[in-house]
Amino acid sequence: MILEVKNCNLVEEVVHLEELNADVNNVLLFPNLKTLYLRDLPKLERFCNFNGDIIEFPELDTLSIYNCPNMKIFISNSTQIEITAIKEPQEMSLEEINILADAQSFFDEKVAFPSLQLLELSKLPQLFNLSKKISWFRNLRTLKVYQCNNLRNLVKLSTVESSVNLHTIEISSCKMLEEIIELQVGEEMKQDPIIFNELKYLILYNLPSLASFCSGSYTLEFPNLIQVIVGECPRMKIFSQGVSVTPKLQRLQLLELEEEECWEGDLNSTIQKFFEEMNVQSSKDENIS
Repeated sequence: MILEVKNCNLVEEVVHLEELNADVNNVLLFPNLKTLYLRDLPKLERFCNFNGDIIEFPELDTLSIYNCPNMKIFISNSTQIEITAIKEPQEMSLEEINILADAQSFFDEKVAFPSLQLLELSKLPQLFNLSKKISWFRNLRTLKVYQCNNLRNLVKLSTVESSVNLHTIEISSCKMLEEIIELQVGEEMKQDPIIFNELKYLILYNLPSLASFCSGSYTLEFPNLIQVIVGECPRMKIFSQGVSVTPKLQRLQLLELEEEECWEGDLNSTIQKFFEEMNVQSSKDENIS
């Protein structure tokens, strides 16, 4: 079963559950729904409003949300304070954006996607924080995020440790994104490596604020990673502060270089050399001009 909602200029929510909210805490919504597309909905604020405990989409394996500029959260609670109601994202200071990112998650504990394999999010300016607690992340295979310009980081460390099946990460054109894995208070002393068992493809493109994949001094292990593509990430001096283990990776594709591919033995050394070369080239260009 496929549900697609698109080009509806006045739609504010997809499902109205007001009558259901009074009596039901747990809802099995669309038990046979496999694919959900929400596209070009300028006034959409949420999929639905629900005051119960949890809504589950038991068979949903594909979720794609595109160009819904007013969408703040997937499942909302009418008792929540609308933090973004006072200002639009473009009017907020950096400090206000950080506070909002900590307070508001796009996917919260009210929603469960036990079968979700593909998540694609694009052109969502109200997306500040993907999720703090994602039990449904465990079966996710592909995560794609494009043009979400207020997103500061992609996932929390606790989320990464649940994403054992993640196969592809593709992130592009997110202007505020600073790191993929967020370093959280209390996690600095973690000694065990972070293992991306199934990750094979990593694409990072046009991320002007991206400084690294992870700012923590963790050991990152990618036993099956075979392709990394990086382009137009001018602040990325290093892949991570810790060691990155990539036994199957033999090259890094850098879109700014004419030869496109290079390798200096590991991800950190390769990105460091590329960053230095780009700085040298920029200095030469400035001198010529």
